[in-house]
Amino acid sequence: NYEGMEDTFYFKIKPQQIKKVKVTGTQGNLTVTYAKHTLVEGVDYDVEYGASNGKNVEVTIKGRYEEGKEGCGSFINDVNKLYVKKVKTN
Repeated sequence: NYEGMEDTFYFKIKPQQIKKVKVTGTQGNLTVTYAKHTLVEGVDYDVEYGASNGKNVEVTIKGRYEEGKEGCGSFINDVNKLYVKKVKTN
């Protein structure tokens, strides 16, 4: 009988490397997935666009993990120098 017994356990979930994600799409319309789960921009990661090399634009995906901070994703580090199709602007 366990009535009246109470115990608290704490555990830590290790953040994942953002470099293990798959990035598809075009500039401004990216899909970032990890283990078949779609990640959320602004929660799991941030996007920075860099130099253009004609039809493509450089993209950096930055993990948003901050230990002890709620509302941040579970990914650390950056994915640099990815290239996605540049979208023409009028």
